[in-house]
Amino acid sequence: MGQILINQISDSELKFLIKESVKEVISSELKEYLTTPTSIGPDTSQEFLTRRQVANLLQVSLPTLHAYTKQGLIKAIRFGRQVRYLKTDIGAALKEIRSLNYKK
Repeated sequence: MGQILINQISDSELKFLIKESVKEVISSELKEYLTTPTSIGPDTSQEFLTRRQVANLLQVSLPTLHAYTKQGLIKAIRFGRQVRYLKTDIGAALKEIRSLNYKK
């Protein structure tokens, strides 16, 4: 951090310096935030699926899907009382399961 110099400045000058410093930091952070792409939006790779959709996709029952989730084979996300799965996580789990079957 820089050196701290103590000068005799008035209250209004100190307020002005603080205000300008804060304004610079906020504007730079806001620009960075607005230019950084977010993970939630129209991106279809971040699509959430319900338990029923995932069970239909995998052609398993809901209790089997629950067992896979408890075993850690498929990652679930909880929103309050609702359970959702990321479509990308389902694809990754299928690849892992397939590779485990071929290693036997």
